[in-house]
Amino acid sequence: MKTLKGLAITLALTTFILTSCDKDAAAEKKLNGTWTIDSYKIDTLELINDTTAMTMYFADCNKEANTCEAIVTTNNTDADTLDYSIEGNGMYFVTTSIEEDTSGAEITVLDTMNITELNASSLKLSSSIEMPSFNEATFEIVYSSVPLIIELSKQ
Repeated sequence: MKTLKGLAITLALTTFILTSCDKDAAAEKKLNGTWTIDSYKIDTLELINDTTAMTMYFADCNKEANTCEAIVTTNNTDADTLDYSIEGNGMYFVTTSIEEDTSGAEITVLDTMNITELNASSLKLSSSIEMPSFNEATFEIVYSSVPLIIELSKQ
């Protein structure tokens, strides 16, 4: 009886893990291709305007190396490459970057955004970021959390 109960728990956990991986892989597959960044807002400030064109190209993920790449292009000239993964049953878009800390040592930085919508033609990402402001009364810099929202459409 104990063996049967242990087998049932193992089977349930295996099914959960496989289903989670399937949802992440399905989201990665939907992303493949070129997307236009239609809106990029920090709080109420829109960063995309008539003179700014931004696209994001998602290449096929390398399952053996467990990496995905996206290329963000601004005005068809400036390009930045992002390493990313889809996690949490397709709920999170996580970028990975290597940066230097104050001592010059390299550190890995993970940024996580919520995937609020993903289908064949639309992707919406949201997060909160800390924005500084100057308090004139105390002469201090104060940080407050503001929303960051990115909306993309498939080309």
